[in-house]
Amino acid sequence: MRTDALYPDLAPARPISGAEAFDRHIEHTVPLLRETGGPCLIGPGDERWNLAMRVRQAGAVSFPSFVSHAAYLAGLGHRIAVVVDSGLPPLSEMSRPVAVERATP
Repeated sequence: MRTDALYPDLAPARPISGAEAFDRHIEHTVPLLRETGGPCLIGPGDERWNLAMRVRQAGAVSFPSFVSHAAYLAGLGHRIAVVVDSGLPPLSEMSRPVAVERATP
């Protein structure tokens, strides 16, 4: 995450931190995610990321409609201002846990 937000668009009246820009991105995005069928499941993670957000969509076709939503695109500058690196790995919910076989020593 950037220490200071770098805004190509949507620049606020005063400089803000990357954390503040991320908060603005979340405030702007969560209502749109809910509108398109995807509630927010988690927030900060303890891996190599500063923050992580997993989103559940109604189905594979829901996500493209979300990321092309005019209101989402209007606030995308908040995300661009803060994010140094990101990834969008698609995940699927499993109907039952998968047993993991362990090698015997």
